[in-house]
Amino acid sequence: MTSPGAAGRWSIQSWAAVAAICVAPPLACVILWRDWKSVAAGAAVWALSVMVKYAIAIFLTPRLRKRLTTKTIAVFHGTLSAVTELGAALLFFFYAWPVTLTQAVAFGVGAGSVEAAYVFIVGVFLSEDDPQESSEWAAGAADSYCVRYMVPIERGSALLGHISSRGLVYVGLAAANFSTQAALLMSAFFLFSCVDGVAAYGILRRWNWYDPKICFRAHLFFFSVSVIEGMLFLGSSNILLS
Repeated sequence: MTSPGAAGRWSIQSWAAVAAICVAPPLACVILWRDWKSVAAGAAVWALSVMVKYAIAIFLTPRLRKRLTTKTIAVFHGTLSAVTELGAALLFFFYAWPVTLTQAVAFGVGAGSVEAAYVFIVGVFLSEDDPQESSEWAAGAADSYCVRYMVPIERGSALLGHISSRGLVYVGLAAANFSTQAALLMSAFFLFSCVDGVAAYGILRRWNWYDPKICFRAHLFFFSVSVIEGMLFLGSSNILLS
């Protein structure tokens, strides 16, 4: 049985890690590159794109549930996320061009860190305590580091994904020929949609995220996709921009 003190300590550690994700990456961009504008732009574009995404989802989801399967709705949500979030990044890079590689990275940092800040504010200050949910989390956290530190794991993976997916969009725009541009942009949109689509499917199917097996498998998938995005971004930027 998990003691209240242990559960409280794990919770504090988790939210402290999320706070670090909110602050450290943007601070690094400012210190290393003196580029707060790209960070701010990434945060602002993310916020605007998410508002558009949620407005569309709120309007269409009730109608889709009457006609489509759960898997199809999840695919819709994943595609919607990619089109709105990465589409907004694509438009920003296009109209702000020329954009440097470090500016593109800082832009992705802004998106990932502001989302982490949103999660932090909601989780710490705005959410109501649910004793049953807290008990389920504590039980899972006692047996699994994934459950115990699920929120910072998710935010860290999402930060990598935000940077890498927007980096792929940037490199795609910078590529010299159309076929390379199309391949990179399609890869960015497809991989991004996979992450949000699986997350949406889990929510729709009411997965128990505090089950250690479900937590590990889901976040292993999310992290693996983010790593693939990161490798594609690094590889393509080294080849095309060197």
